[in-house]
Amino acid sequence: MKDLNRVIVGNVVLHGIGIRKFLKKSCYYLSYDPEKETITFKGDGGELLMEVRNASHESAVKLSEQLGLERSNNLSVCDWSKWNPQAELEHDGSEDADRLQAEIQKVGIPLKVRSSSSLVLLFGGNYRKDCGFSIDQMLNVVRVAAERYQSHLSTTP
Repeated sequence: MKDLNRVIVGNVVLHGIGIRKFLKKSCYYLSYDPEKETITFKGDGGELLMEVRNASHESAVKLSEQLGLERSNNLSVCDWSKWNPQAELEHDGSEDADRLQAEIQKVGIPLKVRSSSSLVLLFGGNYRKDCGFSIDQMLNVVRVAAERYQSHLSTTP
């Protein structure tokens, strides 16, 4: 059965620096299989974004550098990744939810917002206003995370 969701193009030239400009803040993984001579580039959730065949390890290293990825661990010279903190906000329409959303956007943390009947911040935990967390505590969680992950948040993607 043919995979109609892919495009195979002969001599492709990848411009990693250009691609990097359009990647959103998320999680990215690039790996190189020396036996198959294949580079795979995956996004958040492990979704395959790109597969490059007949590629050298040197090309994989260069592409990972241009994409802003770092070696995933010290054991493998064939895996690179980039992780960014992400927040989700269940917005109840209140001024507190507006303040929290504004602070998250101000510090540059990628944010997904959903309408909800209660104010909930999903970020390294589940912070619910209706379960005793004050807005000041929730704002502090955001500020501490922004400080902790400043090196991640200041890069592209």
